[in-house]
Amino acid sequence: MQDAIDDTANTADGDTIFVGDGTFDETIAVVLNLTFRPAEGATPVIEPASGVPFQITADKSVTVRGINITAPANGNAITDTSLDAEKLTLRNMTIKVSGASNAFAVTSDGADGSYDIFDVTVDGPSGSTE
Repeated sequence: MQDAIDDTANTADGDTIFVGDGTFDETIAVVLNLTFRPAEGATPVIEPASGVPFQITADKSVTVRGINITAPANGNAITDTSLDAEKLTLRNMTIKVSGASNAFAVTSDGADGSYDIFDVTVDGPSGSTE
């Protein structure tokens, strides 16, 4: 998925990235206004061995729909490090966190944007957002 984001010849601000079936051992750093959705019939999971699975690193609007995210032990699943993300929308997904009580589904580093969360199941000890 990161390759698709980084492919500036074929991925532009505002695009939708359709993700195929499978488990993806990668961390995703989002720097564009993007929507992530599963390809037809696919059930993708972002599950890196280490690191934050999904990071918003620029002041952008990001939608993640129908893609499950599993954080590594004692880690956060989604982090907004941009300090001013415009909007994060999460829909129809499961976010799994495990280990420490300070592992969160969604956390921000002082972000000033807005969050819309619909039909999201958080599975883990904290079961919360920060």
